Amino acid sequence: MTGWTTDVWIEDRVRSHNMKGLCFYRPLTSEKGEYVTAHPNGKDFSVEIGVYEGSCGTHPNDIVESCFTQKFQHKFGTMEEVIQFIEENLGCKVQKEER
Repeated sequence: MTGWTTDVWIEDRVRSHNMKGLCFYRPLTSEKGEYVTAHPNGKDFSVEIGVYEGSCGTHPNDIVESCFTQKFQHKFGTMEEVIQFIEENLGCKVQKEER
């Protein structure tokens, strides 16, 4: 498959809503990519970054059935700190007005 872009993060709004946080993924090929999630964890907010493989669906961006491998995890005090970290380190623009 051709035409893949590695600099575009896509928000999974359903997962973001369900976890009351954020969920972004970035396809690298039709079967693998990177992901970042952030969600409330008690009084803190946990961020997890990793890779996924085995994407199988009618659309290559469908990562529901993928195998996820965590590469990084960190806790932040506020969601604003999470958003700043994601934007500065991953180049992923978060729509702050919706949070």
